[in-house]
Amino acid sequence: MRRILSLLIVGLPILAAAGCGVVKEAMYKSAIEKAIHEDALTGKEPTSGHTDAMRKVDLSDCPRDFRIAYMNHIHAWDEAVAVYGAKMKLDTDEDAAAVGGIVASLFGSDATPWSDHVRAQQEVQKLAAVASRDISSTWRQVESVASKYGAQVAQ
Repeated sequence: MRRILSLLIVGLPILAAAGCGVVKEAMYKSAIEKAIHEDALTGKEPTSGHTDAMRKVDLSDCPRDFRIAYMNHIHAWDEAVAVYGAKMKLDTDEDAAAVGGIVASLFGSDATPWSDHVRAQQEVQKLAAVASRDISSTWRQVESVASKYGAQVAQ
């Protein structure tokens, strides 16, 4: 009888702890899948509205490593938004740069507004490529952490 009682005293806390871990993992899985579903509804355009919506995704019940991975993903999108804004500004200024280049040529000026504009466009294209890679990379990290908890990530 003592042996059974000893096994119960030692075994019950172990079983309870193991059960809690299983419940916690299931809760994490559910919270992650919910967050990923909410993320899918935020859109995919590089706008501040998109990143604002991403920041509203409920991560409160997600494990810390998932929250960090998702926040890194938001930051990658923030960079894409900044690059997209710079591209829009350059597109708006394109006509002025062309006219400035013509005027500079007519008057023999050393100013190079068109060349400067083209160089700026090339730099923005490079930054856009980096931002795109960062978005992909951070999303892969989100997927990796999600899979660690058994969460399904829609393709």
